[in-house]
Amino acid sequence: MGISLKGLKTVQNGERQIREMIKSTQGIIEIYEPTMKDIEVIINMQREGLIGEGGIVTFEGVDVIKKLFPLLTNIDLGDLSDEEVQDIIMNPSVYLLTAQEIVAQIISEANKLYIEKVKTQLANTDSTISTVELLHTIPAVILERAKGDARVGELTEKIEEVGEEIQVMIEESKKDREGIEKDEQTV
Repeated sequence: MGISLKGLKTVQNGERQIREMIKSTQGIIEIYEPTMKDIEVIINMQREGLIGEGGIVTFEGVDVIKKLFPLLTNIDLGDLSDEEVQDIIMNPSVYLLTAQEIVAQIISEANKLYIEKVKTQLANTDSTISTVELLHTIPAVILERAKGDARVGELTEKIEEVGEEIQVMIEESKKDREGIEKDEQTV
């Protein structure tokens, strides 16, 4: 039996899709499927150095709890001060630890999605560079064959102009690829 495409939305009928539910002494903790906006927030937090060190997801920062839990859970932080949140982090219940682990899994999945997107961008850039480089060789081949024909003088000049434009495109594509690779290394 196949998987329904309709069931792969993060928001259905105006409500967030629930990934996990944890039965706690205060009630049910809901952990939501991340939306694309949520994933963007997670990636940006990692770029800012708020989540993890050395590739390991950590929840030591008050900022992480204050930003991620309201985003991905139904846990209400209310008007807790940073000191109160820090005290909770230092003395978590098993329910909070379980919620943290599930949120850590979501962060890992967001990273995987981001890496897959970067790989796709790199593949597209490689394809573009290859195509442009191939196009760049065509004028040279035409010029070689046309050297013996006097009528081709005008065409030769136009081909050389196009060749220069193609070379500029190759350089721009290579710069784009370097930018994508730099972004990939920061995450």
